[in-house]
Amino acid sequence: MPAALGRDDMPRAPLCFVGRAAELERLVDAPGLWVVDGMAGVGKTTLAVRAARALAPVCPDGRIFLHLHGHTSGRGPLDPGTALEALLRALGLGADRIPQDRDERAALWRSELARRRLAVVLDDAADTAQIRPLLPGSGRSAVLVTSRRRLTGLDGVRTLSLDVLSRTETDELFAGLTGAERVAAEPEDCALVAELCGHLPLAVRIAAARLQHRPAWTFGRLAERLRDAGRRLGELEADDGGVAAALALSAHQLDEARLRFFALLGLAPGCDVDAHLAAALADIDLAEAERLLDGLVDVHLIEEPAPGAFRLHALTRDFARGEHVPDGEAARARMIDYYTAYATRAAFLLDAHQARSAGFTEPEPAPRHVPVLADRSEAAAWFDEQIGTIFHLAADALAHGWPERTVALVRRLNRFFIILGRTDEWIEMSELGLAAARRTGNRDDQAWALLAQSAAHRRRGDVQRAVACLREADRIAQAGPRVTDAGYILNALAVTHADLWRLAEAADYFARAIEIFQSEGRTRGLGIAMTNLADILLRQGRIDEAVAQGEAGLAIMEADGNETAGIGTGSTIVGDAHHERGDYASALAHHRRALEIAENLDFQELFADAHTGVGNARRAVGDVEAALRHHEEAVRVLDKIGDHPSRADILNSLARTLLDAGRPEAAGKAAADALEAARGSGNPYEQARALETTAALCEAGEPGSAARYREQAEALLLRHGLPPNRHLSQDVTAAGPSA
Repeated sequence: MPAALGRDDMPRAPLCFVGRAAELERLVDAPGLWVVDGMAGVGKTTLAVRAARALAPVCPDGRIFLHLHGHTSGRGPLDPGTALEALLRALGLGADRIPQDRDERAALWRSELARRRLAVVLDDAADTAQIRPLLPGSGRSAVLVTSRRRLTGLDGVRTLSLDVLSRTETDELFAGLTGAERVAAEPEDCALVAELCGHLPLAVRIAAARLQHRPAWTFGRLAERLRDAGRRLGELEADDGGVAAALALSAHQLDEARLRFFALLGLAPGCDVDAHLAAALADIDLAEAERLLDGLVDVHLIEEPAPGAFRLHALTRDFARGEHVPDGEAARARMIDYYTAYATRAAFLLDAHQARSAGFTEPEPAPRHVPVLADRSEAAAWFDEQIGTIFHLAADALAHGWPERTVALVRRLNRFFIILGRTDEWIEMSELGLAAARRTGNRDDQAWALLAQSAAHRRRGDVQRAVACLREADRIAQAGPRVTDAGYILNALAVTHADLWRLAEAADYFARAIEIFQSEGRTRGLGIAMTNLADILLRQGRIDEAVAQGEAGLAIMEADGNETAGIGTGSTIVGDAHHERGDYASALAHHRRALEIAENLDFQELFADAHTGVGNARRAVGDVEAALRHHEEAVRVLDKIGDHPSRADILNSLARTLLDAGRPEAAGKAAADALEAARGSGNPYEQARALETTAALCEAGEPGSAARYREQAEALLLRHGLPPNRHLSQDVTAAGPSA
């Protein structure tokens, strides 16, 4: 057995080693041949050196450290022959004992290593070819290889891929480097700095050094400087290079095609990317994109957290965005077109009839690069996940002077907002679409954007702003040749005037809309306007006319053979008309049909209205428990979506059913909420309903109060020329259909 060398080449351990407990335990508990890989700056060398020192009891003959310069500025990787010479010299062998032939050197190194118990760190390996001749053949020595590349060509080695630090570990590192008191004084800003550093140990250490050398700075000030993605890497520079320099050493070893591809990934709006988007950015086939992505994963320039899902570290993304690519603007345009095609495919799955009515071309076969969505649930999930990304892209298109692309993207999202909600984002998106449409000068696009904006404001309950948008849209429509959505603008003006209980004006707008739809042969619009007019007739107490008008409108829409949201909404109106006429079986059938359409489309607003209609019909025939289940489901949906023009109606219907169920306290609460909602929206009919429910609750104990509430309700209806409220006066005893 050779004498112990007692040699220790390990570099100085960095100040404050934190975390990595599990990783360190793996390396120490199972000494042998390990490859530790990971992205630049993740702490591979630090961990390997720490492990080599911890292996002293089982590796008493010494510790050897050799820098292989796989990624060193200004010099190439150490060739295997030179590396072997350095390792043999570290064992104390003189020049006369070291062969000239590389293979003989490798054999001698393996022989010497087999006779000793050493801890060897081979740091920063370039690739498998460089490291293979340096590996031991047998023995009890521990050899730890670090590399920015996954050395997949090596057999018989164990691998450990390092991730960034956890939130807790990052806080601990900051505390160790800047002082625990400083971290404790600004925990939220410290967490923000950690997030902006991507929890990358190198970035955290540089950020901590900046705070150490600038005692007047706070974590908050540093966070503000790091927020700007354009200057973030500059803030994380050090006198030996910093994060950008470390990433450059990885990226600039790529060939030209791979470097271009990597830089294009930086154009993605977030850190996540898949092969389809990557292929669109680079304008290459999907298979080629997958091959290039796999290659970037192997050199730790991107991650693959799940099969087929790729992610750039935030700082790596910043670096990629700083790399120049000649076709960067063209790639950005391709990306926006890709999302527009994706949104078109999703829109057809969500509501194909509406997508065709909007003039979209059905994407069959699938556009290049765009994946095929399985069903409307996937389409809805895509919208929910991507809405922030799409808004960013739409704004980016406008900023780059592509307003037509902005309009195209925004228009394809409108149906998602109508069916799935997200009112605030809907308003913001329609404002962006309007700004883009005005930039193009296209009257059709401007009118459409104002129509969409009005619908969003109405959903939120701001009817006055909705009307203002529609009046501007109507002015645009009348300023020249008829715009495409002229009929829908008039229909929307009618609906908003109905919301304000200006029923005569609403009826006039509906009549004008019907005339336009008839002249253009647009059956969907005609059916919608006719069923909406039925709602006006119903409010005026013209019940038989409302039933006839509504049924005729439904028949026109049904002729298209599509179960659409328009049919669903029309069915609720016709169901209400049958209910007022006392035909509860027909009312229930129409509301159930609306409920089925709402479920198929996942149309939450219609879902709540349909449950309310079914609940009212069930209560009318005496099945109060079933009615209550439907009303409670409607309120659950209401709580989920927040904004709903029918809020007061839904709550009033719940209140009435609770009253019939013998739950006066809950009924009073629902009636009070309904009254507040009705006053907020200026709805006199629903205010009267709420007051009548309150009157019924007071009848037994406070007859005087009950009379006053009824007087207030009657005065409201009289002031607006509305018929008496039938909802509490009905005394139904006839048996209805089974549940």
